[in-house]
Amino acid sequence: MIVKRTVKSQPERIFILLKNSEGVTTVAGDWVRWLSDGVSDLGYGFGEPEALGDSGVGYANIAGVAAQNIADGDYGLIQVWGYHDAAKVQARATIDIAQGMALQAAGNVTYVFPITATGHHAHAYPVGIAYEAYTNSAASGTIAVFIKCL
Repeated sequence: MIVKRTVKSQPERIFILLKNSEGVTTVAGDWVRWLSDGVSDLGYGFGEPEALGDSGVGYANIAGVAAQNIADGDYGLIQVWGYHDAAKVQARATIDIAQGMALQAAGNVTYVFPITATGHHAHAYPVGIAYEAYTNSAASGTIAVFIKCL
């Protein structure tokens, strides 16, 4: 675990070092999950988030946000706590992301959605808080978030 030295002019951030086991390059800002499917990289590898129920993990298996581009098979920094200025998000068809809104993992994609008030998404573990609004439900983009994956 790497804890960024406290500097009064910069927010605190915490990182872990994980291996990219996804099969493709992970891009800075991508949300990633802990591997939990019994592969050889179990415990130190990561991949793309899974849908609810895939491998029995649901949406609470998020490790954090890639802090850099990480080629397949390489190790890289994953931010697990603190301010990130360009994490991937996407609004829902009927719910925009507002500043201060809790965010949840989305299945089989590398971005997060706003938590909804009803349905199985209403009980999802919040992985971040939006610092900015985002209204595009047709495509993902990046905004500033506070990551909560410890």
